[in-house]
Amino acid sequence: FAAYIAGIPIRVGTWRRPYSLLFNIRENVRRKYSGIHEVDLNLMMLRPFGIDVELGTVTPSLKTGFVDGEDDIGLGVDNNYMVIHPFSKGSAPNWPIQSYLRLADMLSENIAVVITGQYNSQLDISDRIYNLVNKTSFNQLVSVISRAKLFISGSTGPLHLAAALGTPSLALYPDHPNLGPQRWGPRGEKVAVLTSCKQNGHKYSIKNNGNNDCMKSIKVNTVFEKACRMLSDGAMSV
Repeated sequence: FAAYIAGIPIRVGTWRRPYSLLFNIRENVRRKYSGIHEVDLNLMMLRPFGIDVELGTVTPSLKTGFVDGEDDIGLGVDNNYMVIHPFSKGSAPNWPIQSYLRLADMLSENIAVVITGQYNSQLDISDRIYNLVNKTSFNQLVSVISRAKLFISGSTGPLHLAAALGTPSLALYPDHPNLGPQRWGPRGEKVAVLTSCKQNGHKYSIKNNGNNDCMKSIKVNTVFEKACRMLSDGAMSV
């Protein structure tokens, strides 16, 4: 409606919703339960302009443009570290915070672990962990992620940044047709995904902090072992 009132001359959208009448170009795209990735769903909206991209062929790629020392936050660990980003704004199911912290503690015995993100409550983070919670600007966050040996998170914006930056990324998702990796998973050459127990055909309840009970089925040891394998593949000491 805002686009219509603003007089934007080309307004593209799907035709299946009541507000679709406010679009003047409508595409027959069914999103929910389509099994099509969000990147491809959005690219499909360009077909009226003669842009028809083969599904699954587009992988975002980003370069930071930072030089050494720029946006440095003084980690003091050179580039020999990994990042865990355990926080979610609640738009997607998230692994329990305590599971992330347990994982960080286990991994910190072999490699420096940095925790990033925004969180409003007090956390009991081990002294071995580099705690950057609520301490980075956006540029600093991108800089930290771009230099990491591994990035672990749920379905968050920083996860997609990590994948696009080429940072090896381990993603934790529900096995759900509309919330899982088939629609929202990261795209990149160095990504891996672990999923929870399968959830299909019922309402998938997300709590205020993004946690979901079914995500607990992803075991800490499973994530730890996968992370160790990914770090080993990168010639790390784990």
